Order: sequence, then structure tokens, then C-alpha cells
Amino acid sequence: MKYLRMKVAGLCVLAAAAAMLVAQSGMIGFGVKEGEVKNGLAEAIINGHVPVFPSGKLYHAATVPARVAFVKAFLATAKAYTATAAFKTDYAEHRAGAKPDSPTTNGSDDQQMKDQLAKMTPSQQAAVRQIYEEQAEKDQAKYKQRMAEWASAYPEQPNAAIAKRLKEFLALTADIDFDVKTEAAGGGKMRFADEISESKSSDWKLCYRAGREPVAAARAFAAEWLHQLGGK
Repeated sequence: MKYLRMKVAGLCVLAAAAAMLVAQSGMIGFGVKEGEVKNGLAEAIINGHVPVFPSGKLYHAATVPARVAFVKAFLATAKAYTATAAFKTDYAEHRAGAKPDSPTTNGSDDQQMKDQLAKMTPSQQAAVRQIYEEQAEKDQAKYKQRMAEWASAYPEQPNAAIAKRLKEFLALTADIDFDVKTEAAGGGKMRFADEISESKSSDWKLCYRAGREPVAAARAFAAEWLHQLGGK
């Protein structure tokens, strides 16, 4: 069996895409163990992706009720884990790891600059200092911008990050037309018959392949979870 590492945005990691994890033995007969659900969950919520190993053949061979039951069980396990202290610690570590480094000035570079300035005329020294100060200001401005982006992308409270991913998933799957036709594209591949669907993101297409009923179950779960978190 060939396994593919896939990057899946938003809650597709935790929902529709989860329904395509490799089957062995375990949760709802699809072989996903509780530890596998927890593994990488903080990274999934922070970065919007987590490695999954899909077996489309096994997934589509299952009955629709089995796929729906699996998605619900998977999400319930994920949700329960997000309420634990272990998850909060894991989230904090991932968030800290994504924090931008502040601009720093190396001490040896300072001394090197002083040595060079000592060999220059006063006007040359002033020009070099101005260049150095301007660069320092640019670095500081870039740092402030990165920090603002980091604060927005990685909220301090895990629930805020979860709500962000839930909203992304609901937005991603809001317009999936499961009746859209596909056609052969050559080389054993398929494509959507209309260009609008074909131009959609790989994550949208992955949710399409997961199927109408599993995605509907995931959306209902996501909407309720978001409501419980105080979202809309």
C-alpha cells in the first residue's frame, strides 16, 4: 500500500480528512487509535496541517454510516483531548516555537563597526551610522509586523485557535457541490468536469472526496463545537 503525506488545511485535518486515515484495527473499524488522534493535534490547530496517511480504497469500501460514525468518533476524541492540561501544554510549546525571533545586534559586529569607523573621516562615520540606524529601524518594523501576524495566527488561548480552525473548516466546506461531475484526465487521474470546481484548493477537493454525509456530520459537529466556544 502506498502512503502519501498530505497537508490539509483547517478542520479538514480533524474531520473529513481524518476519515481517510489508514485502517488497521481500532476506532470504528478504521484502525485509528486514541493516541494517533492526539498526536500532532496542537500542530494541526496552530498550523492547519498534520501528516495523515490516507487509504482511499479502504475508506470508500466502508459503508456511509460507518464513515459518518468514524468521523463523529474521531472528532469527539479530538475535542475531549483539547480540554486536557496535556493539550494546553502542547499548544503552548508549539505556539512559543512559532514566535518570531527579535532583531539582535551581535557584539563582535559592533566592535568590527567601531574599528572601521575609527579609520573613517567624521563625515564618513556619520553616513555609516545613519545607514546602520536606518537598517535597525527597518528590522524593528519588520519584527513588529511579524509579531502582529504571529499574535493573530497563534492566539494565546487554545480555544481561540480552535475556533479559528472551526470557522476555516466551515467556510471551506460551505460550497461543496457533491453532485459535480468528474472525468478522466489521463494517466489514471480524474478531474472535475467544470473549471470552477477544478480550480478549487486541494483541501476542498479532499473534503469532496470524503463524501457528502461524512462532511455534513463534520460540519454539524464543528458548528456545535464553535457555538460552545462562544463563536457563531
